[in-house]
Amino acid sequence: MIIEIPNAIGDNYQDKIEALVSSVNWKWCYLPDVTFCDNSEVEVPGFAHLLYDKQSGYESSELCFFSPLALEIASKANQKVHKFIRMKVGLLLPGRNQPNNKHIDFVFPHTTAIYYVSDSDGDTVFYDGCDIIHTCRPEKGKAVVFDGSIYHASSCPINYNRRFVININFIDEEH
Repeated sequence: MIIEIPNAIGDNYQDKIEALVSSVNWKWCYLPDVTFCDNSEVEVPGFAHLLYDKQSGYESSELCFFSPLALEIASKANQKVHKFIRMKVGLLLPGRNQPNNKHIDFVFPHTTAIYYVSDSDGDTVFYDGCDIIHTCRPEKGKAVVFDGSIYHASSCPINYNRRFVININFIDEEH
């Protein structure tokens, strides 16, 4: 299951999210490898802002602003959120012209949603083994929802100066 949802939320909310995460006041943390892969072929540096992490119990003060986004995306994909696992905002800067390390976010059953904060290049690539089965271009307001067991990879932008995404992992009522 890979579901693309154009205009997953209204224009005003899209604009508020983009303004917030591109603001000088937004706090970013540097990551030496955004894929968190133990067996990374190439380290892909980037930045993240953790909104929520169930495992550590961390909850950002901005979580309330982003929770409706996650619930709306899940609803449009006909998913019911049982519990959130993690939500984070990611930033990739221009880099290599190929997909980054393919990975899954968690090894247990879950659903993943990626929300594109702004237009960019740097597709999200989905795999079945070594075969590419789907690509999704970052377009402002679009979300892609998929079974968390599907391997996927981000790509760094080449023609844009940034790629903002919000990554949401949750357990739905079916898992």
